[in-house]
Amino acid sequence: MDISKTQVRIFALCHERRNLAEYEGYLDVDEKLLAELLQATDALLGKINQQK
Repeated sequence: MDISKTQVRIFALCHERRNLAEYEGYLDVDEKLLAELLQATDALLGKINQQK
């Protein structure tokens, strides 16, 4: 499956921030990053559904 480098970076950054919230109690909600995550997730889901 082919996803863009930008999408990979978005997923990695969100994972890193989730870990900060979980393990260090630091939570900074970034509305723009959330919107980008939702867009990247929708694109990935579309690609997954095309392969079925």
